[in-house]
Amino acid sequence: MLRTFRASRLLKRTIDATLAELHVSLHTGSFRVPEAQRLARVDHAAMGPGSKPVVVLAASESERYIYKVGEPALAAAEAAAYQLRRLGKRPCIPAAQLSIRLDEFGETQGSLKPFVEWESDKELQPDTQSWSTVQRSVLLLDHAWEWFLDNLDTNTTQYRLFGDHQVPLNIDWDRAFATGGNSPMSRFVKYRAALPNARTFLYADYVAGRNNLPFDLLFREARLIAALPRGSVASILDQYASVAFAEPSERMAFVRRMVDRQRSIMPETTAFVRDLVRERRLYAAPRTLLGKAKAAGAELWHRWQILLNGVLHSWVAAATRSILTLVRARREQQRDAA
Repeated sequence: MLRTFRASRLLKRTIDATLAELHVSLHTGSFRVPEAQRLARVDHAAMGPGSKPVVVLAASESERYIYKVGEPALAAAEAAAYQLRRLGKRPCIPAAQLSIRLDEFGETQGSLKPFVEWESDKELQPDTQSWSTVQRSVLLLDHAWEWFLDNLDTNTTQYRLFGDHQVPLNIDWDRAFATGGNSPMSRFVKYRAALPNARTFLYADYVAGRNNLPFDLLFREARLIAALPRGSVASILDQYASVAFAEPSERMAFVRRMVDRQRSIMPETTAFVRDLVRERRLYAAPRTLLGKAKAAGAELWHRWQILLNGVLHSWVAAATRSILTLVRARREQQRDAA
C-alpha cells in the first residue's frame, strides 16, 4: 500500500512538472499578434488537418506562424480556450484572431498561432495500452477541460506529443463551445458520429478492464477549474460571446450558462466516474442475457471506433506532415541562400 501511495505521488509530481514546463515553453509572455502588413506568405494555401485552408506566414526569419482561415466565431473560440487554459496554468498553443488579405481568398478572418515544432511521426494510437501512464493521465486531465470548454472535437489527430514524456497536447480548440455549454459529461458524446475522440478509447479500455485510471487526477483537475476566478472566466467568455452571438440576451445567457458549468464541474465529474465504475463492473460480470448483450455491443462499438479512427488518421496525418515538410524545406532554402 505504501508503495502504491509513493508511486501515485511520484506520478503527480511528474505530471505537474511536465505540464508546468510545457506551459512555460509554449507561452513565455512574449506572444504578440504581429500587424497584418508585417506578415509575408511562406507557402501556397493548403488544406490543414481539418477542413479549412491553412497557410504559413512569417514576420521575420525567426517569427513563423500558422494561419487557419475560418469563421470569426471559431477563431474567437480558439483564442478563448487558450486564455482560459492559460488562466489555469495549463499548456496550450497561443492563439489569436486575425484578419488578413490572401491572394486566393481576398480578405479573410481566421486564427493565428506561432509555428511549433513537433515530431510528426509520433502520434497517439487508438490502443491506449500502448500509451504510457503519463499519457493516459494527461488525457484524463484534459477531459475536465474538454467538458468545461464544451469541446467535443478531440480525436487522436488533434494531439501532438511533446517533451521527454511525449505528453499529448491538443493543438486545436476552435470547436470549443460547440453546443453552447449544453453537452453532458459522457464517454460517448462526440462532435460528429464518425469522429471518435481520444477519450473514446481511453474510457472504452477502462470499462473493458484493459487499463486502470487514476481518477483522483481527474477530480483534482476539476477542482482546479472550479477554483478559477469567476470574474476572469466571465470576462474571457464574454469576449468570445461578443463575436459568436448577435443578441445581447444570447450573449448574457451563454456566459451565465458557462459560469454555471464551471460551478457544477465537481458533481458532474463525480457522477461521470460513478457511472464508469458501474459500467466496468457490469462489463466484467454480466449476470443476465441483456447484460451480456450490452457487453458484446460495447465491444463491437469500440472496434468500430478504432476503424473510424484509422480512416481519419490516414489523411489527416498526411496533411499535417505536408505542412511541416513545407516549412522545414523553406528554412533549408533560406539557410542555403545565406
